Amino acid sequence: MQKKSYSIVGLNGSGKTTLIKLMLNLYEPDKGEVLIDGVNIREFNKKEYVKNIGVVFQDFIKYPLTVSENIGIGDPENIDNFNQVETAAVLSGANEFIRNLPDKYETKLLREWSGGIQLSLGQWQKLAISRAFMKKYPIIILDEPTASLDAIAEFELYKKFKQMVSGKTCILIAHRFSTIKLADTILVLKDGEIVETGSHEELIKKQGDYAELYDLQAQTYKE
Repeated sequence: MQKKSYSIVGLNGSGKTTLIKLMLNLYEPDKGEVLIDGVNIREFNKKEYVKNIGVVFQDFIKYPLTVSENIGIGDPENIDNFNQVETAAVLSGANEFIRNLPDKYETKLLREWSGGIQLSLGQWQKLAISRAFMKKYPIIILDEPTASLDAIAEFELYKKFKQMVSGKTCILIAHRFSTIKLADTILVLKDGEIVETGSHEELIKKQGDYAELYDLQAQTYKE
């Protein structure tokens, strides 16, 4: 893949997250193979392979650590590098709410701590996104990264989208077409197969599966 952004779209059960986990070598394929430049990913050292990929899944971990450590754990070797932590938080938009916390980046999270606080799910999601930008990964994978964000927070995040993925290959899974449209290339999955590829404009002109899904979502907003 070139250093472009790709969005994967399809109905629930079409295979979006499964495809991502196959690419990450978290799943072994039942048949066929996953190749990178013609080489089966099984031949790569798994530990070294995943070091090149930053991932945010829908189900992310909430660590009973400080805010700074929750972000910094995205790059354990630099967990104490505050400049790196803050830069990642600014990219995700987390910096805005962190500045209003009792101890800002040193605020302890979760009730395991005496005096620890609980964040909203949307705030936790911003911390999870920050982790993916702690390190200069050449590949970023975002699986429904804005599922718990409100409409304003999502809009603000995606205004920064091009800056966030600049110089990287980004693979994005989303249901909201306002998000999907930001990708350079969209891949449409149906029953585990890629049935359409192209930009938003190209796929709308085709009047195929993508255009149908787009129109269905657009109608709900109009109604």
